[in-house]
Amino acid sequence: MTAAANPNSFFAASAKSLRSCFRAIGFTLLILSLVSITGCGGCQKKDDDKTAAEKEKEKREKEAALKKKRKPDFESLPPVLMPGVVNDPIKMKRKRSKLRDDPVQKEIDQLRSYSFNKNFAKPGHWHDVRFQTLANNFDIKGELYSGGVPGNAVSQFLPIEGTKYHPVTKRPAALPKGQWKTFESSVYLPIRQSSYSVSNIRSGFNRPGGSATNFLDLAGLKTMAPDQHHVIVLTNRPDTYKFLELAATVRFPGSTPNGGRYDASYIVVPSMLGFPNPLPRHSLNWTTIAYLIWDDFDPDAIDSDQQTALVDWLHFGGQLILSGPDCVERLEKSFLADFLPAKADQAVNLANADLAEFNKNWSVPEKNAKGKVRSLQVSNKAPLLGINFQPHVDASFLPGSGDLVVERQLGRGRIVATSFSLNAPAVRSWRSFDSFLSSVLMRRPARKFSNINDPNGYGEQIVFSWVDDQATMREPLLHSSLRYLSRDLSAGGTEVLSKDNFAFEHDNQEKEVDALQELASPGWEVEGIKPIDPNSKARNLNCRWHYGGYEVDPRSGIAGWNDYGGVAAAARSTLQDAAGITPPSGNFVLQLLAGYLLVLVPLNWAFFRMLGRVEWAWVAAPFIAIIGAFVVIRMASLDIGFSRSNTQIALLEIPAEYERGHLTEYSALYTSLSTSYRIELDNASSQALPFPSEDFGESKPVESTVQVEMNKSVTNELDGLQIQSNSTQLVHAEHMLDLGGRIRVKADDTGNLMLLNGSSIDLKNLIIVRGSKLPPPKGKNKSSVQRTPLEYAIVDSLNAGSSTELKFDGDESIVESYRTDRLMLNSRRDADRLWQETFGNQASSSLDAVLAISQLKDNSIEFSNAIMRKQSNDNADANPPVTRQLFMDVYEELNPVGFVTLGKLFDCVYENLSIGPEQIKLYAMTDVQIGETAIHPDSTQTDRQTLIVAHLTHPTLPVARRDKNSVADLKSISDLDRKNMELFDEK
Repeated sequence: MTAAANPNSFFAASAKSLRSCFRAIGFTLLILSLVSITGCGGCQKKDDDKTAAEKEKEKREKEAALKKKRKPDFESLPPVLMPGVVNDPIKMKRKRSKLRDDPVQKEIDQLRSYSFNKNFAKPGHWHDVRFQTLANNFDIKGELYSGGVPGNAVSQFLPIEGTKYHPVTKRPAALPKGQWKTFESSVYLPIRQSSYSVSNIRSGFNRPGGSATNFLDLAGLKTMAPDQHHVIVLTNRPDTYKFLELAATVRFPGSTPNGGRYDASYIVVPSMLGFPNPLPRHSLNWTTIAYLIWDDFDPDAIDSDQQTALVDWLHFGGQLILSGPDCVERLEKSFLADFLPAKADQAVNLANADLAEFNKNWSVPEKNAKGKVRSLQVSNKAPLLGINFQPHVDASFLPGSGDLVVERQLGRGRIVATSFSLNAPAVRSWRSFDSFLSSVLMRRPARKFSNINDPNGYGEQIVFSWVDDQATMREPLLHSSLRYLSRDLSAGGTEVLSKDNFAFEHDNQEKEVDALQELASPGWEVEGIKPIDPNSKARNLNCRWHYGGYEVDPRSGIAGWNDYGGVAAAARSTLQDAAGITPPSGNFVLQLLAGYLLVLVPLNWAFFRMLGRVEWAWVAAPFIAIIGAFVVIRMASLDIGFSRSNTQIALLEIPAEYERGHLTEYSALYTSLSTSYRIELDNASSQALPFPSEDFGESKPVESTVQVEMNKSVTNELDGLQIQSNSTQLVHAEHMLDLGGRIRVKADDTGNLMLLNGSSIDLKNLIIVRGSKLPPPKGKNKSSVQRTPLEYAIVDSLNAGSSTELKFDGDESIVESYRTDRLMLNSRRDADRLWQETFGNQASSSLDAVLAISQLKDNSIEFSNAIMRKQSNDNADANPPVTRQLFMDVYEELNPVGFVTLGKLFDCVYENLSIGPEQIKLYAMTDVQIGETAIHPDSTQTDRQTLIVAHLTHPTLPVARRDKNSVADLKSISDLDRKNMELFDEK
C-alpha cells in the first residue's frame, strides 16, 4: 500500500522527521548556550592583557584618523604688502613641499623669495595689503582686520603718536568653499618712538559670532628708511629688468664706512605674468613709489581705480618712464592717451650714426682715456629698434638727445619716453646707463664719484657728491619728487643744510650716518678733488622742483601721513583758538526776548479778550514765563553747541591743469556728553585718523589706548571715535576729489592773462601770486638762493564756470591788506602789528612800556600777571624785559579769536611755499563744504573754512646733466656685489 493510500503512515513518518529536526535544533542551541556561558577564553584573556596606555593610544589614533580626513577650515598664504607681488597658491604649495635639504640652498631660496615679494613697509604711511585665503569646509562671511603691532605682540596694536587711540582697518570678506580668494585692504603703520629695522602687521579674519582666527600675519617686514622708495616695473618680460637691481643708482656699490653694505635707495618691484599687478588701488597709498617704468604692458590689466590713482600720483609729483618703441603706440588708445608726451610716428632702425648726438651728451667719459666715452654702441648687423616721435604741444625733446628722449610735465610730475627699449641688450650693456638712469630718466642732479681713504682704518671707500647740489648722498628730496602740501610743507621753509641725522635706524644706519657726517671734515683725503668743504651738506635751494619749501620728516620721509608738519601745526593752533562753545550773539538774544514779550503781552491779552475773560491774562502770565524760560534754555543750548560742535579748517591743493585735488580736513569735535562718533568719508580713497592735540615733543605717552576703526567698503568710514563729556577731539582726514573741471590761466587774443574757473567750486577772496623772470646769476657764488620778485592780483569772487581778467601789481602791501581784510586775521598777527606800531623792530621792551599801550589798558593787570607767569627767569626785577615773541604769546592767549580763520594756514603756505620765476599760484577761500564727508551724530553748531591753493603753472625742471664720471672708474665690483649678481642671474 502506498503512502497516499495509507494516510496514517504518512503522518507518522512526518512526525518522526519533525522530532529528529527538533532534536538537532535543540542540540545546537545547547552547544551555543554553553559557549555563551563559558565565553571565548582566548579573546577574553587578550582584552584583559591590554594596558590603559595602549587603549588610550588606540583612541588617539582613531581621533587622528578622523581629523586627517577633515581639512583645516582655512588655508592662507603670507599677505603681500603693496607694492608687491602676490604669490601663486599652487606654486607656493609645491615650493614648500619640495624645499631642498641643503642648508645653503635653503638660504638662497629664502633670499630669492624675499627679493621677489618685495614686502617692505614704511612707517607713517598707508599701505595696501593683499590677502589670499581658502575656506575648505564651508562658506564663511566675516571681516578682515589689520593693524601695526610692535615686535612680537599678539594683541597690542601700535598707537597713533600723541593720541590715546590705536588704528585698525576692517573690511567685509566672503569665502566660498573650495575657492582661493584674493582680498585687498589698507593699513596704516604708525610711527614708533624707538628705532627699529622691522615692522609687523597683525591681520585676521573675524568670523560670525565674534570668534577670530589670526592666520594672516605679516611679521618681520623690512622697514624702509626715509630716503628709500619703490620703483615699479610694468613689463611682460620681468627677467630682462633684473639688471636694474645692480645699478649704482638703485643700490650703491661697495661698503659703508662702517664696513657694511649700503641699503638700496630704491626697491625694484616688477610685474609678473599671470599675477595681479603690483599697484596699490588708491593714490594716497602710492606715497612710497617714486618711479614707474612701463614697457610692453597691457594697460587693460590695470583696473579703473588704479588708473585714477596713477594719474593722481603723476600730477602730485610721480614720474612715469615709458620704454619704447612699442610702449607709446600701445598707450595711445589707453587711459593715458591724453597725458602722453608724444605720439608714435614710425618705427626706425637706430644705427651708430643715429646715436652720435645722444652719445656726445649722455655717455660718460672713460678714465685716463682722453676723448673716449662709454658710448651706446649697436651692431651694424643688429641695429637698435626705435621710433620717431611727434611731440605733444606741451612736451619737448630732451636737449642733446638727438630727439630720442621726449618729456612732458603733468602737475609737478612728468612722463618721459625713450625711442629705444630700456631692456634691449645693447642698452643693458651700455656702460653709461646708470648715469642716464639717474640724470635723465629720474631727473636727479649729476654726480661725481670719488674714492676716500678712511683715516679711521676702514680702508678705501666709494662716495659721490652731487655736482649742482651739496646735499648728502641719501637726500630724500632728491630721490623722489612726490609732494603733498599738507604733508610735506615745512613750518620754516626748506633748510639750507641737509638733515642726515635721521632718528630712524635700519641696518646700522646710525653708525653709517655718523661715518658719513665725517665726510664733511677736511680730514678725509679725496682722490681727484679738493678736500670736502665742512659746509658741503648745503642744498641748492634754487632748485624749487626738488625743494621749494618742503622738508623731510625724520622718520617717515616725504609724502607720509604727517601730523606735525607746517600745515598740521597751523591747523592745530587755529582749532585750539576757535574750537569749543561760542556764546549767543546779540541778535539771537534780542530775537528771543522779542518773541517772549510778544507772547506774554499782546497775544496773551488778545486771546483772553476774545474769550471775554481779560482778567485771566494775569493768571496765564506765570505759566507763559515758565514755558518761555524752557524755550530760551533749549534754543540757547542749541545755538552755543551745548550738545555738539564741529569746528573745521581745511586745505585743498590743486595741481596745474588738473581737475582733481587733494583735500585735507582738520576737525575739532566737541561734545557735552560722552559720544561715540562715526565719520562717513567722501569716497573709497579717503583716509582719516585721530589728530594729536599737542605739538610733537609735548604729547605724553598713554598707558592704554582705545581702538578706532577704519571700515573700508564702497565709501570708507572712521568708527569708534569715543569722546568723553565736555572734551574736544581733533580728527585728520584726507581725500582725493573730482572738482568737476580745471582752474587755469590763459592769455586772451590781446595778450591779457585770464583766470578761468572750470571747477564746480565758487571761489571767494582770491589772491593770485606771480613770480617775475629772474636775470641769470652773476659772480662766483652762482649757487646763492635768488629771491623771486612777486606780483599780485586780487579778485573778490569767481563763481564756478566764470572767468576774469588778471591785473598784477608788485606792491607787497597788497598781501598784508589781503590777510587783514579778507581772511579775518588771527590775534597773533594783530599782536605783531601792535608791537610794530609801538616799538618798531625792537626785540624787547620793558613791562611798563608794554602795559602803557592804550589797547591793553582795560586788562593791564591780567596782561601783567600773564607776562610774569611766563617769564623764564626768577629774578626780582619789578620791571622785567618783555620780548616780542612773549608779547605775541600772551596777547594771543588773552584774545582768542573764538571762530575759525584762515590767517595762520595762509601764512604758513604763503611764507614757506617757494615761488620760482614765471610761476603762478592762486589762493582762495570758501566756507561751503567740499566733498560729502558726514559726521554722525550731527553737530548742532558747525564752523568751517577751506583754503584753496591752486598751482596754475608747472614748476621749472632743473637742467639735466650727465654724471662727471662712472663708479666703475674707482673700484671693481666687490665680492659681495658679485655674489648678488650671480644670485639674480641664476635660473
